[in-house]
Amino acid sequence: MQTLEVVNDSQSNQGKSTNEIHSGTGHSVRQSTDKIRAKVTGDIRFFKYGVILYGTSLARKDLYPYLDVLYREPDHPTSHVKVAIVDGLAGEIIDQKGIGNLLIGEFITKKIRSLEEMCMFPEMTLETLLPPMLDPG
Repeated sequence: MQTLEVVNDSQSNQGKSTNEIHSGTGHSVRQSTDKIRAKVTGDIRFFKYGVILYGTSLARKDLYPYLDVLYREPDHPTSHVKVAIVDGLAGEIIDQKGIGNLLIGEFITKKIRSLEEMCMFPEMTLETLLPPMLDPG
C-alpha cells in the first residue's frame, strides 16, 4: 500500500495550499502509483525536497525493491528526497493531513531537517541510502 499527499498550491486559495490524501494498493510501487494516478486529476509530480516514509514492518523485510524503483525512475528526484522509517504504518501519519497550520508533508520535512541539524537523525536521502545497500562489503 502506498499513500501520497497531493498538494494543490494553486493561487486561487490566496497563497494557502490545500492537500488531499490518496492511497493505492498493488503488487509493486509502480502498480500502486498507477492506481493513485487514476484517482487524481492531472499528473503527480514528485517534489525535489520531498519525504518518503516507510513503516517498520516493511523496513524489517527488505527496503531495496522499494528504493530501487524510485532511484531508477527518471521523473523522481533523488538528491534531496529524505527517507525515514516510522513506527506502524506510514499511511496513518500522512492521513492526518496537517499539524497545526502546516500540511503534513511540510511538517514532516521541517521536523526531519530540524532533527538532522541537531544531529539526532542522520542525513539520509535516496541518493545516499541506496549505494551502500548495493555494496557487497
